[in-house]
Amino acid sequence: MERYLTSYSQTRPHQALDCKTPDQVYYDNLTTRLTAA
Repeated sequence: MERYLTSYSQTRPHQALDCKTPDQVYYDNLTTRLTAA
């Protein structure tokens, strides 16, 4: 289960996320929010 979740979040691109991984989307948005604050 852990390998699946790691693959799903860190290495598998998602079409709904503009072919980015969930981790990429999360950390890109986190960086944007931190610099805006």
